[in-house]
Amino acid sequence: MTHFAWPRPIPWLLLTAFVASGCGGVVVEGTPTGSGGQGTTSSTGSKSSSKSGTTTATSGVGGMTPLPEPSCLFDEGLVVAASSSMASRIRVRTASGWLAEHAGPPATSLAPTVDPYGAFSVFSTNPTGAPSFVRTTDGLTFEPHPVNGWAPLAPVVAPTVFAYGGSSVLLGRTPAGPSLAYFDPDAFDWYSWQTVPPGFDVVSSLAVGADAPEMVVGRGLQGQLCDAEMSASATFSPIHCFSTPAPSGGEIPVTPPKVLSLPNGDAAIVFFSAAGSEISVTTRHDGGWSPTTSTSSDKIGVVFDATPVADGKIAIAATSTSGELSLLWFDPVAGFGLPVHIADHASIQGAQAAAPGVCGDDALFAYLTDGHRVDLARIRGTSSATETVFDFVDEFPEHVALAIRRASH
Repeated sequence: MTHFAWPRPIPWLLLTAFVASGCGGVVVEGTPTGSGGQGTTSSTGSKSSSKSGTTTATSGVGGMTPLPEPSCLFDEGLVVAASSSMASRIRVRTASGWLAEHAGPPATSLAPTVDPYGAFSVFSTNPTGAPSFVRTTDGLTFEPHPVNGWAPLAPVVAPTVFAYGGSSVLLGRTPAGPSLAYFDPDAFDWYSWQTVPPGFDVVSSLAVGADAPEMVVGRGLQGQLCDAEMSASATFSPIHCFSTPAPSGGEIPVTPPKVLSLPNGDAAIVFFSAAGSEISVTTRHDGGWSPTTSTSSDKIGVVFDATPVADGKIAIAATSTSGELSLLWFDPVAGFGLPVHIADHASIQGAQAAAPGVCGDDALFAYLTDGHRVDLARIRGTSSATETVFDFVDEFPEHVALAIRRASH
């Protein structure tokens, strides 16, 4: 078995937040072809849509134009995982298109990753037994593996991992508190690594570089936004808290803060600063955090997810209280763009997952819709398309997760 001290850090590789409902996606840089404009005001407007098969393109006032089919290199791909109270499902898309579904037992959280050997792996916790993961090299056959070295409580707080040349890392809750765990590629198992500082509710984690291998982000005891950094000696700094609130939403929980890594090495935190109406972003450059930039809109409800793209912007998908899924572009220099319509009938409290695009897309968002479906929204500049990945028919999925595999050259 590999003896592990702490991960060899790589700048701007990210562990994303896993909300209590169990969602999230791997974030790595995409290849943008453009993004939205400036603005910080609310927007409404009419829209029209056309449907062909399982793909929907949206256009019109405040809408997006149709999108070409994905064009994948031979080793590019993505994996989507979802679960209801009855069963979980996993599906892989490669250059050959969508492959057959893999069905498994129900999960209380899902964490898809790409392991050091290039295979997709989905870590899961379940209601009745120990955590486990399944692994696939071709998207068709799935090998089950038990997890013996780490026992997080369900749900896992931060779903996805970053690969750093030999291992991957997850953030989860254990009886001792929030815990980081690493994947040992020799033992094919997950092992506990570090318990993060007490005193705030950690919901997101980020690898930030040699001087601070890990940053954790969450809510403080007064509901404010907080962070702490790990030093190169694997000890955490004192907790730093902002004056900005990061509300949890009370009886109707909202998506917790999410820390992202931008292509230039800066970090960004995306969070609800007012539950159900306002999303804010603060960025970290040269060790200091910027003033918070906020946007309010009737397109913002209690659910969002976000991913960086390679031109330095952040793509945010937010669901309104009427079920409209909208795209918000955030530029660290210019601020927020106006909301752009992606789709209707998204679950107003359901899980979402985000990842940078592959196969020519800028960003990807998996979301629950119509009560029983999991759809994928592909974003490419000012164009978008949605397609159905799973139809649970008479079941109601509660968790969705997403990960990508980039081309090796």
